[in-house]
Amino acid sequence: MATNGGPGPNINANKNSSSSGSGGNGGGGGGGANEEQRWRERLANRIAGVRSPTPEQIYQQDLFNNCAVKAIIAGVAGVPMGLMFGLVFGGGSALDPLPTSAAQSAAQLRAEESMTNMQKVVQYWRDTGRRSWGMAKTFAAMGFLYAGSECIVEQARAQHDVYNSVAAGCFTGGAMAARSGPQAMCLGCAGFAAFSALIDIYLEH
Repeated sequence: MATNGGPGPNINANKNSSSSGSGGNGGGGGGGANEEQRWRERLANRIAGVRSPTPEQIYQQDLFNNCAVKAIIAGVAGVPMGLMFGLVFGGGSALDPLPTSAAQSAAQLRAEESMTNMQKVVQYWRDTGRRSWGMAKTFAAMGFLYAGSECIVEQARAQHDVYNSVAAGCFTGGAMAARSGPQAMCLGCAGFAAFSALIDIYLEH
């Protein structure tokens, strides 16, 4: 009897230790599952926070990436800039063409001397308006040509770098000087391309 009773407590102790060990392992597994569940919830919240663009936003982005739209916007923006330059330089400034002969200069001087002060003021603002409108048209054409050509070159090359600005500047300068002959077109191309490159490098850096 004493011999049979001896192993009994040991068996019970082994059972208790096994059950406690399995409970500890179960607790560890439960902790890992909870951590994974929390990670999945955080990931789902982040994905839910990223909103895909609406069809209206996609349409607006495509619209403003259109080269024709960019050219029109730049042309319209050039109008007030030209008007501002016209007001700064004013009427009767050094930008007016010089008389071609002494007789023309004398006639112009006599005409100015015969005008009253009010007539001179009216003439000044008339010349200012004429000059402002001329500069507005020039800046509008310049912005239209430059923005449109740069957009076309950029889409054709599929790259955004200074070479797009150089090509657009050369085309714009040559086109603006087309009425003055080939030599003026070459000078306009080189000058406007260099200016565009300097502006682009300055803005990038």
